[in-house]
Amino acid sequence: MCLWVQAPHIPVRYILCSERIVPRADGGLTVVADILLENKSPSEFVTDLLLIYPHAFPLVAVPTHEGGQWHLGGAFKDRSLSLRDRQDEDNRLYVASGWLTPTNPVETSDHIGLNIKLPDPNNADQYAEYDGTLPANNELRPGWDGMEESQWRALTAIDYAIWRCHLDISMKPGEQRWFRWELTSVPSKFNCRSRWVRILQWIAGRRKFDHTISGPLNVRDGIFARLQVLRSHARDETTVGASSKLIKLLTDLGTYDYCPEVADWRINLSPGLYPRINNLTQQGITIAGHQPNVLSYEHVQDCPGLPLREKLYQWKTGEVHGTPEARFSIYFDWVLHSSWHTLLPWAALLMSAASLAAAIIALLK
Repeated sequence: MCLWVQAPHIPVRYILCSERIVPRADGGLTVVADILLENKSPSEFVTDLLLIYPHAFPLVAVPTHEGGQWHLGGAFKDRSLSLRDRQDEDNRLYVASGWLTPTNPVETSDHIGLNIKLPDPNNADQYAEYDGTLPANNELRPGWDGMEESQWRALTAIDYAIWRCHLDISMKPGEQRWFRWELTSVPSKFNCRSRWVRILQWIAGRRKFDHTISGPLNVRDGIFARLQVLRSHARDETTVGASSKLIKLLTDLGTYDYCPEVADWRINLSPGLYPRINNLTQQGITIAGHQPNVLSYEHVQDCPGLPLREKLYQWKTGEVHGTPEARFSIYFDWVLHSSWHTLLPWAALLMSAASLAAAIIALLK
C-alpha cells in the first residue's frame, strides 16, 4: 500500500494523501487513495503522472491485435469525481467531520473545486483546510509508453506495478488538484500459499495474511532494489533485459533522484467485516488517537447505508520532506476465521444429544 506519485521532471508536493485500506476475505486489499497534489513548477504544465504501486496486477491475457488492451488481474480506477458526492461511502470521514464543500470555478481556475477540513495532524484541537480543483478528466494506463509484455511480467515477479495517469486537462503551474484512485489488488504472492496449506488452514478455520504499508520513499527504493535483485538472479536473457529496461525507464523519468515533499499523509486501516488485526507495528509514522479508534456516524444524514460506528486504525505523518524521516512503514497481519468453524461446537452438541436420545430409546425398548 501507499503510492508513489510523480510528475516526470516536474516538482510536485503532496499536500494531503488520505488512504483508506480494507483487507478482503481472499487475502487481497482494496485501497482508496485521496490525494491533493500541487504543481510546484513556476512555468511548466503537468500532463502525466507516474504511479508506482507495491502490489502486482498480473497479466491475464495479451491482446490478439496491435493496439489492444492488456487484461490484468485486479482493478485500478479513477474515481476523482466521487469526491464531490456526499453520499459516497468513501467520503464518510470527511462528511463526519462536517467539512466537505464542493466549490464553483473562481477567477484563478476554470474548474469545479473541493474544500475539505480535517483535524490538523500536528494539533488535534485545530482544523487544517485543503482546497483544490477537480476536473477529473484522467486516463489510467498500465505501464508507460512502449512497455513490453516481458517488462510487465518482470514487475509482477517483484510484486509491483507501474501506471500512467494522463491528464486531459493539464495542471497549471501552482495549481492544487484532487485525485481519487481505487486499487483492488489480487492477493500478494507472499500470501498465495500452496493448495494443501490453504486446505489445512480452512479445516482449522484460520487463515493468516501478512501485509506491509510502505511510505512513498520506501516504494521508490523498493522497486529499484527488487529489480536489481531480479536482474542479478535471472537465468534467462528476457528477464535480464526486461529488468534493465525498467531500471533505465525509471532513471530516465528522474524517479531515483526525486525526493517528494509531504505535507500531510494519513492512513486509515479498516478491519472490515472479516479479519482480526494482529502484530501491529509501525516505524517513522505517528499513531493518531487510540488504536483502534471508534468513529461514530450516527449524526451523518447524507450517507444512507453507513454503519452507526466504525473501528479504524489510524496513523499520520504531519509535514515531512525528502529526508529519511519521510520513510515510514506499518506491518500487520490478520486472521480470517471460517464461519463454519464457529458452528462445530454446536454441531458436536447436537450429535451428542442425538446419540444420547438414541441410547435412551434403545434402553426403554
